[in-house]
Amino acid sequence: MKKLVIVHGDKGGVGKSTFSGLLADYFLQKFGHCVIVEGDRKIPDVARRFEGVEGVDGKLVDLARPDLSEEALVALFNEIENSGDFVVINLPAGASSTIDAQSAILFPAAEELGFDVAVAWLMGQEEDSIRLLQEWGVAPRRVVVSTSGLVPEIDRLAAEELPLRLAISLHATSDEVRDRLVPLNRRYRIAELIEA
Repeated sequence: MKKLVIVHGDKGGVGKSTFSGLLADYFLQKFGHCVIVEGDRKIPDVARRFEGVEGVDGKLVDLARPDLSEEALVALFNEIENSGDFVVINLPAGASSTIDAQSAILFPAAEELGFDVAVAWLMGQEEDSIRLLQEWGVAPRRVVVSTSGLVPEIDRLAAEELPLRLAISLHATSDEVRDRLVPLNRRYRIAELIEA
């Protein structure tokens, strides 16, 4: 089945472009080709990294214009309809309103074209992103929250009683080693993390 991954988030600076690049590289290594759709014509940073790389096709679609959301969606589907089986859409921070406004059309249309759609939502720790995901129609049970171990935030998340999964970036199995690799471990020891 064809894959369409939308790399989305609450704001800029949370690693969307880095994740998009890693995902494009994964598709390229595993399947030999992929399409990168840049949602910001002014900053095509991921497509630029793969410029001239055999098997990667870069597309530019202005998705950060809520006043043109329908036109942007048509342009997006014109680009991906016959592009390939593995598509990564790198959304700029300002694209939320465009994509959110058209999500009821976006997902069914992509599935109609044979794409299995996934959303990689990257977020800052201060955002109430899980609520935003629910508003966007993503079921909490399909959400994985990843953390390096902010125990108070894990406790706060647990109090929400949402049916989501938690991934801990442990990096080491002893406090001695983890202190060197993850400075946060000096505040929240492994035992506290496991307890949370």
